[in-house]
Amino acid sequence: MQNSVLTISALNIVIENKQLLANFCLQINRGERIAITGPSGCGKSTLLKAIISGKFPSGSSVKAFLKSSKENYAYAPQKEGLSPWFSLKKNISIFNLDNQFAENIIEKFGLKSILSNFPNQLSGGEYQRSTLATALVSKPNFLIADEPFTELDLPTKWKMLEFSSSYISKNQATLLLVSHDPDTLLYLSDRIIILSDKPSKIEAEIKLPTSHPRKVDYLTSEEFNDAKKILLEKINDRERNSR
Repeated sequence: MQNSVLTISALNIVIENKQLLANFCLQINRGERIAITGPSGCGKSTLLKAIISGKFPSGSSVKAFLKSSKENYAYAPQKEGLSPWFSLKKNISIFNLDNQFAENIIEKFGLKSILSNFPNQLSGGEYQRSTLATALVSKPNFLIADEPFTELDLPTKWKMLEFSSSYISKNQATLLLVSHDPDTLLYLSDRIIILSDKPSKIEAEIKLPTSHPRKVDYLTSEEFNDAKKILLEKINDRERNSR
């Protein structure tokens, strides 16, 4: 338990008399990369928000380092990750701990030309890049991200995936990721947790042995193809079981 940064036991989340998560348990150790996938509406984003806020339903047994540790965490939400009252430059500067590092992120994420724009002036892809950039400039050692690459074109997506993976490895950071994209799941994580439909429980788990950071050519390797086949089979099994 000494290396655990997040431990959740017997978590039940009920919203408007509908149970999203049932007896959910999860332990994340320092430096692990955990990805969660599952059907839309099964409670993935709700789980992340509960972890960030520390507000879990009564009756749940929960121990989250976010309330007791000095570790620096950052959250890149699926929506509304930027303050609408501030320009992108101001949003980034609020959390910036290292000017040179922030400038590197701005350059890598292609944000330099839109720093004066406000969030409502950004396209979907620009907003998503900005949200992840705002999370990373705080130099977190626990990054929590909800579908951070869905709005991006492929070249931009892989540039950001590589940067994020390299940052996590270099800083021995912890990752908790929610995604539906098989390539993102397989490229970034050590463990992929597959949730059932609601009330959600862990239906399967896939462990990936390859070390990080992974090179892009990992995506064409035999190991990647084998892992992707297993992942898709597990997801298909889940779909069949839910009918």
